[in-house]
Amino acid sequence: MAVDRRPPPVITERTAAFWQGGAVGELRIQRCQRCRWWLHPPLPMCPRCGGRELAPEAAAGTGTVYSFTVNRYQWSPSLEPPYVIAEVELDEQPGLRLLTSIVGGDEVTIGMPVRVRFEPAGQASDTGASDTGASDTGASDTGASDTGASDAWVPVFAT
Repeated sequence: MAVDRRPPPVITERTAAFWQGGAVGELRIQRCQRCRWWLHPPLPMCPRCGGRELAPEAAAGTGTVYSFTVNRYQWSPSLEPPYVIAEVELDEQPGLRLLTSIVGGDEVTIGMPVRVRFEPAGQASDTGASDTGASDTGASDTGASDTGASDAWVPVFAT
């Protein structure tokens, strides 16, 4: 997939760790500190136990394709078709899914194992995708920065 630059996401206090974790190769997902349930997208409280002690943690960055479609229309000037939009279920927990893109392969199938990589968004550097993958250290660093959307990295998945 040829992408010059992905559109920048809206970064909030609740989503900053998710969008900025790619700068250091981490897929950061919110996690309840009381019951250890993973939450995506980030929420103000845990739907499982009602806990409000939530913090981003680095996920392993591996999963399987749950569902996908091939987009053949140019909805955004920065995303040239065709490209694959997929729902990836992360290995951390059943039902923990991300809506994302699949890159670097011609054949996508349901159940296919994939691994995260990161692409810059908006005004991020033009160095291309980062193949460092996500750390599985469980770090809880928020990754927040005062430089805004230029630090946004979009998690995409590859085979």
